[in-house]
Amino acid sequence: MKFLVSINAAPESATAQTSLEFTERLLLADHTVVLLFFYAEGVRNAYSGSAISARWAALISQYSLNALCCSNSAAEYALTSEGSLTAGFEIGGIAQLTTTAAADAERCITFGTRKGHAPL
Repeated sequence: MKFLVSINAAPESATAQTSLEFTERLLLADHTVVLLFFYAEGVRNAYSGSAISARWAALISQYSLNALCCSNSAAEYALTSEGSLTAGFEIGGIAQLTTTAAADAERCITFGTRKGHAPL
């Protein structure tokens, strides 16, 4: 099965940890992760130097995963590709998310909600 995993949870949250463990288990079960999409507070998981970003980076490298941080969210949290972004993560638009979801993913799993917004 092909999954798109969206991480909206802050790196210090239990939800962010769960998203990482869930993704690890998907890959160990021979599923495909077509995209990791970090959105809202979730982009903070890509900050260079944090413990969770190192674990994400190792997973991204090991499985050659595509990890995309929403450009608007990255700007909101001052995350840039010049120094604060962990290797393996990229900054891109939400259009890339929708293109990938429509073309490649069979399932989309979202962890966390955007602050100030109620879940659908």
